[in-house]
Amino acid sequence: MNDDPQTCVIVERCIDEASVAARGRTEHAKKMLAEIRNLLEGPPGAMRLVLISAE
Repeated sequence: MNDDPQTCVIVERCIDEASVAARGRTEHAKKMLAEIRNLLEGPPGAMRLVLISAE
């Protein structure tokens, strides 16, 4: 993803778009984002990946 040692990657698995949206509204997610923002030099980035095969 990035060779920068300052990069942190958080991976979460959701089953559909509704679960992605619901996850972002949880108190845990709101708290995590608030704490992470204090550590960042700029806005956080997000990338959506789609599982093609579990094999």
